Amino acid sequence: MAIKKLSLKNFRCFQNTSYDLCDGLNFFHGINGAGKTSILEAVYTLGSGNSFRTTKSNNLIKLGSNSFKIYAEIGDLRQKIVISKTKSKNLSIKVNEKSIIKRELVSLLPINAIDSKMFFYLSSAPDYRRKSLDRSLFLVSNTYQKSWFSYYSALRQRNSSLKRNSPQEAISWNMPLSDAASVIQNERSNFLDKIKVNFFNLVKDQPDDGFADRLSIMNINLEKGFSNEVLLDDLEASLAQDLFKKTTQCGPHKADLVFHFDSSMAKDFFSRGEEKAFSIIWGLAISMTLINLGIDNVTVLDDLSSEIDEKHLETLLKIIKKAPNQFIFSNISDLFNSKIDENLNIKKFHVEH
Repeated sequence: MAIKKLSLKNFRCFQNTSYDLCDGLNFFHGINGAGKTSILEAVYTLGSGNSFRTTKSNNLIKLGSNSFKIYAEIGDLRQKIVISKTKSKNLSIKVNEKSIIKRELVSLLPINAIDSKMFFYLSSAPDYRRKSLDRSLFLVSNTYQKSWFSYYSALRQRNSSLKRNSPQEAISWNMPLSDAASVIQNERSNFLDKIKVNFFNLVKDQPDDGFADRLSIMNINLEKGFSNEVLLDDLEASLAQDLFKKTTQCGPHKADLVFHFDSSMAKDFFSRGEEKAFSIIWGLAISMTLINLGIDNVTVLDDLSSEIDEKHLETLLKIIKKAPNQFIFSNISDLFNSKIDENLNIKKFHVEH
């Protein structure tokens, strides 16, 4: 569901500004400090009720003001979202003048943020890649949500038993853990297979592009976090070690996405700029997969060209133009300063503060 109109009042550096967006590419450019990141932050807040830059919503209020308001119209029916905050009150979220909670925003306006953490997807800890996969799956599958919560509830109980050195009680949680783990692993594996199809489709057909050629032969796999066919066998075998370490050492909570060229880690072959370029393409593949599964979403990307050389930037721009959803992104310089292809659905905004 695309954002048709975005208005900001006393949000960050903006006193009162408004943008009419298109359903395709929306490109914001301007000097550092102009407010480009704040615009993307406002979009992210619309879909989550949270900022990707601060946990304190009062920090979003323009200096010298007492409150902020983000207003948006989304979808063809122009549903109205208003998020506001007064310093002395809690965050207010309203859709069509009806108050809702943050969790409801996620399904109303799914946002896929390719942010500074996502830029170094390969170098990040496994926990980051696992949570990134989980966030997308939460949008796709109620079954996954239910199994995920069941798994982590049972995991907390088993770990509590291990800390109290109660082996029989710990064993009693093995089957609930194993049952939920089977669903989680199956859903993660199926979803990853779909992302991979979109990823490889994005990088193919890039003539004389060595970087895209390398990406096209990358091996991408899910390490599920346990070695046997079902988790139950691992849990039974590892009980003594788990009691010793007082924690459950195997299961989906230890899963990771791994990226290789032959037997070597892909991150060891990339410069920082190349890793960022890969991460952006991977993020786009996730957005496309969500769309394929009926989850319309908005992709946001801040500061596209930093750390990326001209050749890789050229590759990225070709791939970004394939985005089938609303894509809101920023850069210091105008990347489309020549005549824009009339077949390209794009709007440009020069941001000045």
